[in-house]
Amino acid sequence: MARVEARRLGRRYGEVTALEAVDLQVEAGEFVAVLGHSGSGKTTLLRLLAGLDSPSEGEVSVDGQIGMVFQDLGLWPHLRARRQVEMVLRANEVSRDAVELLDRLGIGERAEAYPSEMSGGEGQRLALARTLAADPGVLLLDEPLSSLDRPLRDQLFGEILRLHRELGAATLYVTHDAAEALAADRVAVIDRGRLVQVGTPDEVYCRPISVAVARLTGPVGLLPGEDGATVVLRPEEVQLLADGELEGVVESARFEAGRWRVVLRVGEASLWAVSPHCPAVGATVRLSIPESPWRIA
Repeated sequence: MARVEARRLGRRYGEVTALEAVDLQVEAGEFVAVLGHSGSGKTTLLRLLAGLDSPSEGEVSVDGQIGMVFQDLGLWPHLRARRQVEMVLRANEVSRDAVELLDRLGIGERAEAYPSEMSGGEGQRLALARTLAADPGVLLLDEPLSSLDRPLRDQLFGEILRLHRELGAATLYVTHDAAEALAADRVAVIDRGRLVQVGTPDEVYCRPISVAVARLTGPVGLLPGEDGATVVLRPEEVQLLADGELEGVVESARFEAGRWRVVLRVGEASLWAVSPHCPAVGATVRLSIPESPWRIA
């Protein structure tokens, strides 16, 4: 079965440590997202796993053919879409029709187009089709949708998830987008070259190991707790109630997906809340939080 594994993987460039002691396994049929800020080491990790760079320490184990989609796509500008896929099929001795594969990605009618004649979304689909033409058992994706606007990005991400399920590949998806990461089977959060937490979406979102992880995985409010701990509050945990135990001032409110996202000032801290109604900016409101919220020591 296809799989990919990093063991104590590290990469240094001179005095700069880009990646340090990373342990990560992705099994066949698993979709793992690597979530982190720009410069955190996400792409370095992917390049090491793909064999495009050599580690300073540690090792990589890969079982299965690797396919990779780059952030800049890397399409050949002088070849039509059909020819780009045909070349990969021929190089990997895969017996398949190129136009059929383009059809699967929804761009069969663009088979004779050059990359310069294609939209951003079509170019992304072509890059995916070209990668899938090699019939990879391990699929590595380096922020392939980062240049697209949100509606198209969401649509194509859904297609990537569908293709992953159909292929059953061991898939590693690099992103800085928490919504994409939390759709994965597991999330590997990377910060300053180190994997700081690996877990299910529920684990990293509801029980983050650090403030950095809490902020990376979505909107969050932080309150000082007892014994120096930090109380972690997600928007859905903060309720605006007339008899709430805390008092806050409404700083802003915006309508999103049928509800109001409200930012509140509570003492020196800012909290997010979700409300069916829009409170007036500047108003003082009462709010309630869970009796036993998640705390970070």
